[in-house]
Amino acid sequence: MTDTTEIINCPACGIEMQKVYLFDKGLNIDICTAGCGGIYFDNQELQQFSQNTDTDEIDRHYKGLTFTMADQSQKRICPCKTPMAKHTVSGGIQVDTCYNCGGVFLDYGEIDMILNHVSRNMPKSKPKPAPAENVDMDTLRKFYREAQDEERLKEYVYSKAFGFDRQPSMFSVLGILSRLL
Repeated sequence: MTDTTEIINCPACGIEMQKVYLFDKGLNIDICTAGCGGIYFDNQELQQFSQNTDTDEIDRHYKGLTFTMADQSQKRICPCKTPMAKHTVSGGIQVDTCYNCGGVFLDYGEIDMILNHVSRNMPKSKPKPAPAENVDMDTLRKFYREAQDEERLKEYVYSKAFGFDRQPSMFSVLGILSRLL
């Protein structure tokens, strides 16, 4: 289903959902604030939403509300009137997906579980290198010598292979390749 201003009913409990515009993401999602607390994302909205994992705007709409748990055994019906399929995502979390329009329905709390799982499994950032003032001069000299040796080796290989006394430009390499082929 494409994003519209049309009010839709919750795929889980059938109650009218509230349109919530997420300014920081530029998305208009549907939240079941009067029933089960589920969230409906139109096609591709969940991918756009997950690029920035801040749920503050959604949390503001949940504040002070209590929700009735939706019956998990009931088939969810997408706003496009198609039965939704259960789909297990990483972390063993089951979400409801519409294979007709691409919509995704998340039960109350599933968005937090997904985002927590993703943040736990994100690769850790590499430690920053030590500032230059903490590097001793011998290490710096060794690094510099290794870099120079690498450049000399490149120059030697190019001079032996192509008769150049320095590394050729990209245009020269393309010219050489075109002559060889």
